Amino acid sequence: MKNCTGATCARGQKDVQLVPELEWTLFDDSEKADSDGTFISIDVHPHQPWVLCRPKENYLEVWNYEDGTRVTSWMLPSLHDFIAAKFIAQKNWIATWRCERACVYETQASNLHCIKALEHPGSGYLWEIAAHPTLPYILVSAAKFVVLWNWQKNWDKVTFEGHADRVQALTFHPTDSNIFASASGDGTIKVWDIRNRWCVQTLRGYCDTAKIFKLDFCSRPEKPLILSCNDTGLLIDYETLVLWDVKKEVALGKLRMDDFQGLGTDFFHPHLPYILGVSGDDLIRVWDESNHRLVASYDGGLGFRVECVAPCRNSNSVIAFSGKKFVVLKIATKGRNEESKAKMQMASFSAKRPRMNTPNDSVDEPGTCVSKKKRVVEMEDKAGYGKPEVEERILQAVASLELKWMEAMNEVREEHAGKIQKMEDDLEVKRMKAENEMKEEHAERLRKLEHDLELKHMKAVKELREEHA
Repeated sequence: MKNCTGATCARGQKDVQLVPELEWTLFDDSEKADSDGTFISIDVHPHQPWVLCRPKENYLEVWNYEDGTRVTSWMLPSLHDFIAAKFIAQKNWIATWRCERACVYETQASNLHCIKALEHPGSGYLWEIAAHPTLPYILVSAAKFVVLWNWQKNWDKVTFEGHADRVQALTFHPTDSNIFASASGDGTIKVWDIRNRWCVQTLRGYCDTAKIFKLDFCSRPEKPLILSCNDTGLLIDYETLVLWDVKKEVALGKLRMDDFQGLGTDFFHPHLPYILGVSGDDLIRVWDESNHRLVASYDGGLGFRVECVAPCRNSNSVIAFSGKKFVVLKIATKGRNEESKAKMQMASFSAKRPRMNTPNDSVDEPGTCVSKKKRVVEMEDKAGYGKPEVEERILQAVASLELKWMEAMNEVREEHAGKIQKMEDDLEVKRMKAENEMKEEHAERLRKLEHDLELKHMKAVKELREEHA
């Protein structure tokens, strides 16, 4: 399939396009992004229209991806240098990590206050962090181990062991709160039971030399799927996406590319039946989840270099970071025979980078960093989406129902998370009480047995003496 320029795809009865909706820049032309040359990470908030990014060394920014305005920003001291960051949405915290240490920060107005350093003796490099969507858990990969921290139990930690090489990917299950998955350089994916603290499944067999460095569960409960980004080390199949059936423990297929430049990001779209991946050639690709067929690709034109992509939580869009620019792309479909053309407006914002907040600064109000609005750019292909066909309407209705279902489930989980935690604590107390009672009962039996043996021994000695007297 030919890769398309801009928003593209044309094959089959249902064309799919990635249509730019909004873009804004983080820097003036005089500024340089990410002065230390390391990867720029982004993380999307699970409930708010916010994206967290590390645009430069020691800087953190939160942007609203619905209007392109900066919500707030911080500058961390060099002692707390980091390479990536994530929202801990339940507590309004932010977690950062680099090398052998991860830090959890509480947001206090314009300041970030470090409340916990997550360290594991002899762990080596920390590759990944994952935050549980409803329970008080944070996962950290530490060498060959996975460490689960519970902040409600005074940061109690549990270590999961089983991988033969360093763990490079972690993800919690989106609907089963008791499950998470890890992937390693040993080429295996392990699915873990948190409550019982053991591995329930191991996925292997795709390639003995494959190293897995990205994971994502499918959020649709009827589809027990997980997606992995694999580095095989083979020139003919260097890096690729593999789709797995978790229940059957088999690989269903590979999502191929037209080149060997690798994949950097992969995920199931949370509301649409598509899989997205970003490759080293700066193409964003879209595959059909059901038949694994490539249905769209987007290159953004000259100078569009994709660092990372993430799904927008409450819409059919995705957000991409390219160099110093964010672009929000809507996934849209239209009928095969639609030939009419129309125009679409895309607001493009250029934000002058303000001075970053130091611990003594105040938080910027949303929108203060937008210096000016560029001219509105008229784009073609709007009319094709004005009258969606039946199939598109059905798809949108299903996506809307799935979104409402997921929101209702999240509300129920949040409502009952405290009750579940209390039940687990009560069960743990009862278990420990029963265990102590059993130990006391066994100790009493042992003392009685020792006493009886002592009496028998004394009686036998007495009989022997009488016999030989």
